[in-house]
Amino acid sequence: MAALAAVFAVGAAHAGEGALEGEWGGLDAHGATAQVMVTSNEILGFFWGGDYQDAGPSHAYDGGARIEFTFRAGAATLVKTATGARLTIREVGHPPNRIDLKKD
Repeated sequence: MAALAAVFAVGAAHAGEGALEGEWGGLDAHGATAQVMVTSNEILGFFWGGDYQDAGPSHAYDGGARIEFTFRAGAATLVKTATGARLTIREVGHPPNRIDLKKD
């Protein structure tokens, strides 16, 4: 019975985490670094363009598997994939930049 309670407690702890919970990082096609930190389906930190950016309000969809947010130079979407996550950055005056991320 104690083993069953332990399994339930671990499952309940993971159920509270969003699909993208944690730190994600990667490089774009030109070698630029991107990092996104997610907690409770909110963007806690966003590194892009050589510096940390102030992320605006974020909105989670699909049970936390997709999060959209804004930053000073544009907007971004973080989506859970089978192999990690994909960050699509849309900056004013630039084509969308798609970056595959891995969990750090």
